[in-house]
Amino acid sequence: MEERKKIEYDLQTQEISDGIVQALIVERKRQGFTQQKIADDTGMKTSNVTRFESCKYTPTLDVLTRYADALGKKLRIELVDKE
Repeated sequence: MEERKKIEYDLQTQEISDGIVQALIVERKRQGFTQQKIADDTGMKTSNVTRFESCKYTPTLDVLTRYADALGKKLRIELVDKE
């Protein structure tokens, strides 16, 4: 794969991931849940929830799905045309 394309894909992946994580954080706070409650409900360590919310790494779809489930939500991924 061309290096420029790889960088473009990495940036796009991080942007999508960060957006989902931010939406999950907003919803967690709206519901009044603590990071500890999310950790308990997902089976994650509290330190991993903190790391997840800091957007320091790209979470797996499994982690995103478990976090959303702890909020009583589900994820939906859409395929859209490029702008």
